[in-house]
Order: sequence, then structure tokens, then C-alpha cells
Amino acid sequence: MKIKFNKIQVAEIQLNEAIFLFFDNAHPLIVETLIGAVVGVLRPLGKKYGINAPAHDWDGIKPEYKKTWINDYLHKAQNFCKHADNDLDEILEYEIEGLPYSIYEACYLYRHIASDKALKYRQSSAALLFELWLMAERPHLLKSVEAFNQLLKSTGMNVKQIKDMSLIKEVLLKYRIKR
Repeated sequence: MKIKFNKIQVAEIQLNEAIFLFFDNAHPLIVETLIGAVVGVLRPLGKKYGINAPAHDWDGIKPEYKKTWINDYLHKAQNFCKHADNDLDEILEYEIEGLPYSIYEACYLYRHIASDKALKYRQSSAALLFELWLMAERPHLLKSVEAFNQLLKSTGMNVKQIKDMSLIKEVLLKYRIKR
């Protein structure tokens, strides 16, 4: 039996699984590796549709965080996990705090590529939930906390609820069963 997938379907499957694993406290390198694969698919799609990756182009992140995000979080672990041509004897000092930023970039790219403006593909509930969780956890990164609070209010949730990992896991499990 053969199953056919296009690139956005592959990215959606990998992204959703990475988010489920993240909230289930799976080993971070498993999640990081999956996210690296997702971004590897989504960045070229984004370029095709004129959608920029947030680590490089989005102005919603304060400039003083961009360089650290790109160099220390986004590329270091992903490259270490998928290549061994130049660093056979190196040891990865993994900054687990950077994992949410890698996941965020994949969520952002997916959300914009899947939008009505590009592929008109379905949105990922897991990705949207992850983005809300990250904004609630790291409000210092946002230019407008008030805009986030208004967005969150429109979902019927509050900051305490969105930060509740057990509630997020419950919601994701229900979503996962429906797929």
C-alpha cells in the first residue's frame, strides 16, 4: 500500500507530532530533529509564496533577541543532529531554552503558508495553541502584550489556562484523536 503526501502535509504531520512530543516532555533532541525537518520543508515553500521566516525577517521579535535566536538556538542543535561531516568529535551543549523558538518558527511558517493567501490549506490547531502558549510564557518578547491579551480573550481562554500544561496536553490529545 502506498500513501501519497505533498510537502505541506508532511510538514503538518511532523509539526503536529513535534508539538505533541514537546508538551508530553519527550526528549528535546527528538523534537528538535523533527522541527528541523519541518523548517527544512517550510522555508523553501515560504520563499515561493513570499513568506519570510520569523527568525530572519519578522519584526515582531525585538532586534536584540534575533541574533541569539538564529545563531545559538535555531541552527546549532539542528545542524548537529543531522550532520556529522565536520564535527565527528564535537559535543553538543544543547540550550533547551531555545527549543520553543525553533518550534515557533515552524508554527509561524506553517500558519502563513497554509493560509488563504498561499496554499489555502487547513490550519494546525496544535501550532496555533503552541503559539499562544509561547506568547503567554514569554510576554517580554512581544511588542504588544495588550494585542496578545485581546487575541487570547477572543479564544475564550486566559493566560492562566494557556500556561496550564495539563490543559494543553488534554486539548492536544483530543485533537490528536480526531485526526
